[in-house]
Amino acid sequence: AATRALAASRGQIVDLEASHASSTESALREVAAELAARHRINVSVVVDGAVNTDRSEHERRELVRIAREAIANAVRHGGARNVTVRLGSRRDDLLLRVSDDGCGFTSAGTETAGTGLGMRTMRARARSMGGRLVARSCEGGGAEVDVVSNER
Repeated sequence: AATRALAASRGQIVDLEASHASSTESALREVAAELAARHRINVSVVVDGAVNTDRSEHERRELVRIAREAIANAVRHGGARNVTVRLGSRRDDLLLRVSDDGCGFTSAGTETAGTGLGMRTMRARARSMGGRLVARSCEGGGAEVDVVSNER
């Protein structure tokens, strides 16, 4: 229990530091590095060069926390060894996609995939940014968690 509490505390410290990073990209890289080291997995962060990564502090904080939860879920529930965090754009929307090579969701292919507390919290965070979260299993295995938020 003490080890889990210490890991959770370290994660919260990284999240706080990341929320004040110079960009959303930097913040995501900090969180990805911490989780990769803690869980001994590969986490890569890919950013579309055309994306404006200057998000409000609120949006950056929410994106970082969503990414953290999605990565942790991929490891804990999906057995993932490789996770990719992608920050890109689609028309006027910002897209955060966390994809993994784990076993996917039990309710594959639906927007209601993953109904636990973590998924509900991620959905609420996406809504707080004026967006939505979609989680789905991939056909060849693994899962994707997408956040689409209107640009401001």
